[in-house]
Order: sequence, then structure tokens, then C-alpha cells
Amino acid sequence: WASDEDIKSACRGFSYSARQTERPRGMIDEDMFTALVAWMRRSKENASLIDLTTVTFGAALRVRESVAIKSGDYRPELGDSNVLGILSNISNKAFSARRRLQPRFVEKEIYCPLVDAILRKRQAVTPAQELLFPAKQGNLDQFRKVIKSAAEDLGWDAHLTWDGPHCLRHGGVGRLTALLKGSDGAVRKRALQMSDSMQRFYARPNAARRRRK
Repeated sequence: WASDEDIKSACRGFSYSARQTERPRGMIDEDMFTALVAWMRRSKENASLIDLTTVTFGAALRVRESVAIKSGDYRPELGDSNVLGILSNISNKAFSARRRLQPRFVEKEIYCPLVDAILRKRQAVTPAQELLFPAKQGNLDQFRKVIKSAAEDLGWDAHLTWDGPHCLRHGGVGRLTALLKGSDGAVRKRALQMSDSMQRFYARPNAARRRRK
């Protein structure tokens, strides 16, 4: 077995960005998101997949968080003059059996009217605790194929990687970061559920990603 020091030495110098492919991952920004949804409609993609795309982008979620939303998780009655509602029961990536100080689940504030409308609509017709986006309606392999096909057809930057729905989360974080610019740090962290350094990493525009070696 390798010693702890050997393992640390082998891993030294590697970071989140180093695990990406040779081409940096692109962010689907707001204009690109609009073009993507129009492309999906022209391609006659499933309406549920279009809704899932909108929720993933507008709430800046990981796709595994989007597909896990259940009826009753969205609480529009908890909104106020700034926040439209609260999305609860989101699995906390930072939680583990060894880090018990981290909560198992977190909440996200919803600022996007489209996301608010979709979640309200789907909850109204979905029994309590049933998934809003059943697997047969939001197949992840199909989701990845859609993003890749759209990137090719729409001529998105070939120097960046458009490898699936996580590109939507990058763009969603960029959108929320711009929307909340000037807000208190605690407000941004509550809305995005990530540190300031991760916000900066996710929110980098595509031009800056392309320049990065």
C-alpha cells in the first residue's frame, strides 16, 4: 500500500480544472440558452426535456439535482419580493459520513420566472413525492446527445467542449452571478450554494475559457 505521503505527492498539482478534457468546458450563456431552446423546439424534442433544460439553466443546478426534484420540493409560498420560491431537498455534494458538520440537503432560492412557472405547473399535476422529471422523460444520455448535436448545428466554439448538460449549470451560475452583482456575499452563497472562488470559476465567459491553457 502507498503511504499517505506518497498519495499526497502523486496528487499534488492536480485540481478540478485539471480533470477536464484538453478543450475546456464551455458555458451555455443566456443568448446560447435561448438559441438552444429554439433549436430543441425545431427538432421536436420532448417538451419535458425542454422544461428540464430550462430548470437546469435557470436554477443553476447539476443535472442530477434537476432530475431528482420531487413534487412538493418547490415552495413558492416561501418567496418574497426578491425570491420567487425555495427549492428544497437538494443533495449537498459537500456532505459525507466523515463531514457531519455539512447538512445532507440544502435549499436554493429561485429567481427565474420561467423556472418558477415550470415547477408550479409540474407540481400541480404530479402526486406528492413523485419525480417531476421521470427518467423516461429526461433520459440523461439523450440529454447529452442533444447538447452535443445543438453545439454542432449552432456552430458553438469548437475550441471548447460541449459535453452535456453541465454546460447549462456553468451558464446558469454566470447568469445568477451577474444578476446578484453587488449583493451581500451571504446572499450570493445562499442563491448559488458555492464559495466565491467556485462562483468565479463557473462564471468565466467563454472567451476567458478559450484562452486558458
